Amino acid sequence: MSQTDTEISKLQRAGKAELLAIWAKINGKPPPFRTSRELLAIALAWQLQARTQGGLKPSVRRRLQAIAKADGRQHTQTELDPSVRLRPGTVLLRDWRGQRHAVTVLEEGFSYQGKSCQSLSHIARQITGTRWNGPAFFGLRKNDGIDRGGH
Repeated sequence: MSQTDTEISKLQRAGKAELLAIWAKINGKPPPFRTSRELLAIALAWQLQARTQGGLKPSVRRRLQAIAKADGRQHTQTELDPSVRLRPGTVLLRDWRGQRHAVTVLEEGFSYQGKSCQSLSHIARQITGTRWNGPAFFGLRKNDGIDRGGH
């Protein structure tokens, strides 16, 4: 049995107060959430495994961050659809009413006119003055057959 396996085994038997103390020792602060003893033990076990075996791949981290940012807001499935992958450095172009607009994909969000934005929908609204689904505006969704003008 490895040292990590031994530590995880101890977590399974520890009480909540002990788990909270272990969390504070590992992370330097209490957990950012209130939770059950069981979930706290699982989260600590994951941290121990990640420390020895490696954590999440950067692509998985970005995907989880996108999901977390979407929490509590209305988003279309396309905005969170893993089949739509935009690599940092990709430039999205859209002609709107005779003017070409360029948006650069960043590690975290997008750059438009020298400013950082987290949402393509926000950028589309800046361009058009009306609410748009950002991925649809920039042609990242299937065409729904509606001509919205301005092309």
